[in-house]
Amino acid sequence: MVAVLSVFAKYLWTWLSNLINSVVSAVGSVMQGVVSAVANVLQQVFAPVFAIINAFFYFVQQLFTLVSLLFDLLVQVFHVLFAFAGGLVATLSGMTYNNSSPVLPSDVSGVFAHFQTVFGLLQLNNIAYVLHFAIWIFTAYIVVKMLGNFGMGGGNS
Repeated sequence: MVAVLSVFAKYLWTWLSNLINSVVSAVGSVMQGVVSAVANVLQQVFAPVFAIINAFFYFVQQLFTLVSLLFDLLVQVFHVLFAFAGGLVATLSGMTYNNSSPVLPSDVSGVFAHFQTVFGLLQLNNIAYVLHFAIWIFTAYIVVKMLGNFGMGGGNS
């Protein structure tokens, strides 16, 4: 009798475990389908919201890139203007006459003294100062002209 009960319990346990396994598998596949369907629905519902958020952050990124490039451009423009102003001040401050000759190496000082005498007689040193000043004025004119056309889209004038 024990053997019959043992065989019966074995078949009953196998049948119950297969039944429970089948029920759990069926419930699991149904739940997987439900969760997958809910996830797909939520993705479809929130896709426009995510697209708007993505577009907003892309716009902010491009805006900061533009601001960065404009700041870099302004720094470069101010750098050029300050260099120009410094050169103009150095040129104007160098136009004073102090009646002294430059300190040169001994092998060229004698030759330069003769040239300086000749240039002084021909007054070419004064012309050199005037030409130096004229070059800076012409450069200033070109810079002002370029800056005047900067916001106007260029032009051929």
